[in-house]
Amino acid sequence: SILPHFSNNSKRRIVNWKSVIVNWNPEIVNWNPGIASWKSGIANWKSEIANWNPEIANWSSFGRSFVRPGSTPTSDFLMAESPNAPLIEARGIHKRFLAVRALDDVSASFFPGEVVAVMGENGAGKSTLMKCLAGVHQPTEGHILWEGQPIRIDNVRRAESLGIAFIHQELNLADNLSIGANIFLGREPRIGGPLGWIDKKTIREKTRQLLKPLGLDHSPETPVSDLSIGQQQMVEIAKAMSQNAKLLIMDEPPSSVTLHENK
Repeated sequence: SILPHFSNNSKRRIVNWKSVIVNWNPEIVNWNPGIASWKSGIANWKSEIANWNPEIANWSSFGRSFVRPGSTPTSDFLMAESPNAPLIEARGIHKRFLAVRALDDVSASFFPGEVVAVMGENGAGKSTLMKCLAGVHQPTEGHILWEGQPIRIDNVRRAESLGIAFIHQELNLADNLSIGANIFLGREPRIGGPLGWIDKKTIREKTRQLLKPLGLDHSPETPVSDLSIGQQQMVEIAKAMSQNAKLLIMDEPPSSVTLHENK
C-alpha cells in the first residue's frame, strides 16, 4: 500500500531486496537440517555419557574398597583387603623439615602379599613417607609397627635387617664398580669367613640370576658407568631383589626407564 509513494528506482530496489530475502530463505532451510544433525550429535554424546557413568560408578566403588579403614584421606593409599595382620603399619605419622610440614597425621597399613600404590601430586609427601618406613628419615611424631610390634627404624641398615628394601628414585650406585659389585656392595659373599676373600664367582652367578628376569643381558663385570640411566635403574631394582626382602618399596622406579624396560 505504500509503494505508490516511492519512485520507480526505490520500487525496483525494494523488489530486488525481497528477491534477496527469497534467495536467502532456502539457505536457512538448508541450515536447519545441520542444526538437526548437530542436535542428534548431542543426543548421541549424551548417550555415551550415560554409558560412561556406570564405569565411573564402578571405578569409585573399586577405589573405596581399596581404602583401608583407619587411614586418613591425606595418605592417599589404595589397598587391597587381606585377612592377614599388617606387615608394617604407620600410625599418625608427622614429618617436618624446619617450618615445612611434609606429612600431617598419615596412617596406613601394608599387608603381606599385596601391591599398594601411593598416589598424590608432587610435594604431597609420598617419598617422605616411604623414607620414614625405610629408615632414611625419622618421623617427627607418630609410630611405626613391624609385624604388630612398635619399632624404631633408626637407619637403613636397621630396615634391611628387618627385611625392608628401598629403591630410591635417585640413583645410588658407584659408577666405578661393576654391576655385580654394586648389587652386593656391603654384603659381599666371602670365602673363609667375614675376613676372607670376596667370592667373586658367587657374585657373578647370583648377578646373572637377578638380571635375567629383568631383561638385562649385560655381563656382571660390566662397569655401571657403561650403562644407560634406565639400565642403571634396573641394577637398582636387582640390588633390592637380591636382599630377599619381606617389604619392597619402590619410589617411582619407572621414572627414568624406557617403555621396554618398564614392561
